[in-house]
Amino acid sequence: MVVVVDVQSFKTSKKCFSPKELAIYNGKQMAHFVFKPPFPWSSLDNEFQRQANWVTHNHHGIKWESGHTPSHLFPLILRHLISPSDHVYVKGKEKADIIRKALSRDVIEVEEEPALPSLEPNCYYHIRSPCHCALSNVYYIYNTYVMQ
Repeated sequence: MVVVVDVQSFKTSKKCFSPKELAIYNGKQMAHFVFKPPFPWSSLDNEFQRQANWVTHNHHGIKWESGHTPSHLFPLILRHLISPSDHVYVKGKEKADIIRKALSRDVIEVEEEPALPSLEPNCYYHIRSPCHCALSNVYYIYNTYVMQ
């Protein structure tokens, strides 16, 4: 089965990220999660607070404090919802690397160019519109790249 995955995140250090939004779509079923922050905003280094503010206001539009799912469940959710026989599509190298690491397997990397358009969000966590909503992105990637 073909599965499209998209993740939006915040950087928490030079080599680490914290997932903020995860969407998984197989053409029939959708899974969508918005993750709680891994720690309080005040514990995030100033450099990464600035980056998080930029990402919130200019990219995915989700606040640091938003979310209901504990962020440590991210890899468990992926492994639970994606079977070993699935063909997993992810757009972009950085996201593909994140998903590869979490699943401990290869994924099909959709080219980064052209960039995904900013779309109307399909969920209520986004503070602005249009934005890069993982839920909107997986529908777009599935219909534009996978079903061609």
